[in-house]
Amino acid sequence: PWFFKGITRTEAEDKLQLFGRNVLLVRESSLEGCYAISVFDCHRVNAWHLIHFLLKRKKDPSSPTGELWYVD
Repeated sequence: PWFFKGITRTEAEDKLQLFGRNVLLVRESSLEGCYAISVFDCHRVNAWHLIHFLLKRKKDPSSPTGELWYVD
């Protein structure tokens, strides 16, 4: 699965390290109404990075759903 409901940032980091390299998951953010993308990535040999992106939503009348998600 790629979406994990109710896990913390630390739990996400633990899961990603178990899954292996160059993987991601989406989770609920601690900020209400937001989500986070957590990524375990390798940019160079033996240079692993845990990166977190915050996804926020805003109203956008030009979108078919009336809203747009963006990385903050």
